[in-house]
Amino acid sequence: MPHGHRIEDLKLSPLAVGKAGPEDRLATVTALFTHAERYTIEAIDWYLTKRRRPAQWSRLLRSIASALPWSAASFRSSTARHPI
Repeated sequence: MPHGHRIEDLKLSPLAVGKAGPEDRLATVTALFTHAERYTIEAIDWYLTKRRRPAQWSRLLRSIASALPWSAASFRSSTARHPI
């Protein structure tokens, strides 16, 4: 894999612009805008897809971390009444 890129990384797509003369400015600007817009939407979709799994793990770990003090306190109080 050249340059340390992973398969999951975003891919650059070639820009297809026809003539770039002064008479074709509107077509060129429209093509640039369309290309940038498409790439931006792909980047946002890629980011949201990649962030979903770590967000799920984060929520799970936070819920476990918030439950641990409660369970430790209840365990401590139950063993205080009934020594082993």
